[in-house]
Amino acid sequence: MFSGIPGDQAQTRAEEQGNTTGIFAKIAGSASQVQTLSCDFIQEKHLSMLNNVPTSKGRFFYKREDKLRWEFNDPIASGFAVNGEK
Repeated sequence: MFSGIPGDQAQTRAEEQGNTTGIFAKIAGSASQVQTLSCDFIQEKHLSMLNNVPTSKGRFFYKREDKLRWEFNDPIASGFAVNGEK
């Protein structure tokens, strides 16, 4: 089968795909270097008692070791923040 990847790279890819432990170790190593993280999000709630799917939009912030902020901007502004044990 032709993969379009040179021989050594193709073999490495195949080994990585068969070695999920190695992949997860690489992800964990990279994640351990993260100092801050932020993103926009859309949250959907799928509830059997509702015909429509309520959707909220907001922003998430994380700062290593113990800071977190979760903001909802739409449809209603709300949120919470964690600073250490507070």
